[in-house]
Amino acid sequence: MNVNEHKIKGSIWKNRNIKEGCNLIFDFLKDFHRRAEIVAIVDYITTRTSRKIKLREYNFDGAESINLVMLVLCFIMEKSLIEETCTKNDVALFIRRLDVEYFKKNIDDEEYFEIADFVIKDCLQNSGIPHYFKTYNFESDKEEKINVKLIDDRRVPLGNEGTYSYYMTPQGYKFMFNTLEIEDSLKVSIEQFKLSLSIKKRNFNAAKNNVDSLFNISKTQIQRINYFIKKVKEDISSTGTEEYEKIYNATFSSINEQKEGYGNLYELIGKVENSILDSDYSRIDKDTLEKEIENISYIKGKLKFIISEQSNLLLKQQELQKIYNEAVDNILFIGFENRLNFDECVTKKIEKNPELAYSLIKILRPLFKPDLNKMFNLSKALKEQKIARGEGEVEGSNILMSKRYFSRGESEKDIMIKKANEMYINIFETICKRALESPEKEILLSNLIFSSEDEYNKLVPDLKVLTNILLNLSSIKEVDFSTIKSQSEKTVFNPSEAFDIKYCVVSLFNKDKSFNKISKLKILLSRNKKVFVPEKFIDKSDNEGFNLNENDVSYSFEKVAGLNCPDILFKIEVS
Repeated sequence: MNVNEHKIKGSIWKNRNIKEGCNLIFDFLKDFHRRAEIVAIVDYITTRTSRKIKLREYNFDGAESINLVMLVLCFIMEKSLIEETCTKNDVALFIRRLDVEYFKKNIDDEEYFEIADFVIKDCLQNSGIPHYFKTYNFESDKEEKINVKLIDDRRVPLGNEGTYSYYMTPQGYKFMFNTLEIEDSLKVSIEQFKLSLSIKKRNFNAAKNNVDSLFNISKTQIQRINYFIKKVKEDISSTGTEEYEKIYNATFSSINEQKEGYGNLYELIGKVENSILDSDYSRIDKDTLEKEIENISYIKGKLKFIISEQSNLLLKQQELQKIYNEAVDNILFIGFENRLNFDECVTKKIEKNPELAYSLIKILRPLFKPDLNKMFNLSKALKEQKIARGEGEVEGSNILMSKRYFSRGESEKDIMIKKANEMYINIFETICKRALESPEKEILLSNLIFSSEDEYNKLVPDLKVLTNILLNLSSIKEVDFSTIKSQSEKTVFNPSEAFDIKYCVVSLFNKDKSFNKISKLKILLSRNKKVFVPEKFIDKSDNEGFNLNENDVSYSFEKVAGLNCPDILFKIEVS
């Protein structure tokens, strides 16, 4: 059999007239354009949102912006489902409530309408410009453009005037329902019902799609169990009980019911096949009959394979239980299975025969050695305990360590981390101290820079370090001193190369007890006022070339390097 020539356009096969048997390569791409529709919508939402800077003006980062757009879509869908009007004012009120309860961006009330207008018009309606996503339809063998239109609007009366109400399009509904995860057991039940209906109606093309969906779900179940078994074998500590129960219940809770359903479907397709074979062939077109028999054979083959996979799943159920229980037993072996019962083995025996206590001297004597050349490694003791392996130990990794480990001197990295954290703590201490001393318990960054030379050098040891801390604090927005204090009683916070707010707060508690009064620190960014932080301290008395008015920090910066940024208010709450 000859093979027709293939023409390739944009790396996609344009001609699928391949010799019989080879066209099966493209069967899995049959519904590719349907998958691409979901990709097109996700691409549309993310690119439209990320390219616009409007939401950044209100301190929404990339992830928050996308979440906001999706939340607005959920709101519009809810209104559409109950057939209520959904005006821009409704969306603005919804965003305001989200901001007050969740986002906490402290946006002015009149600006919520602008945000709603931007999200609806620019992000969801693309400013009225049709948006297309190019893909390829392998079934019709041609390029296809997908039009993305999630919402639409219509004019509705509002008092004496009219306004626009927004509602979900069928494409929008489809996308939103696809983003909601359905449990595997429910998916199987739905697909089994659809397959049964298709077979009864003798719609074998639809039945093929249904059995393919069931086949994919079955394969996914097996792969998920195999992956979880692999994780358990590699490291049981990386898999919690909740994850085990979730996977176990999702896969095996209704497996017997599913297996019975597959058996009934196989029986049903067999009956339909027999009825076709027993019917009068003269009334059925030959090509149609051959196609139906071919589709039935395909469906039977897939169902047979799925039933076999269900049997494998039952075996996997036993294997998973066995491996997980063994892994748990192994990790608890040291603590439970192999522990010494001191009362039974030692105490009670000594009570019966006190002379046995003299033998204990040999064991206890080393513990009372005057100069035990070892020290207890607290850091190692507090780490997650695992079964000891046979690999060689690195010095400092044991519970007991020699003095040499402590007297060997600090490494360059240790010195660098220590120096960086001294700067972090000094900057954070200056902010908290000045805010605590002020009558209003708050201070602006623009006021912080007007301080003594010593204080200024603590606040601005290095412009890059200060910039990094201000960015971190601006993104945190609120530091809960009380929570960190309670956590410090159970957790050891160690210094790191990066700025760690929790370590800095704990360091302040240890440094000065007056900081224990602080319960919270709030960081509020000014949109209108700017501040310039010079790289080096500038004496207020030196007015040559500078206007050093505290209320007007509009310096002449021709000869001074520094940081231009929005003014920041640091506000503390005391307990």
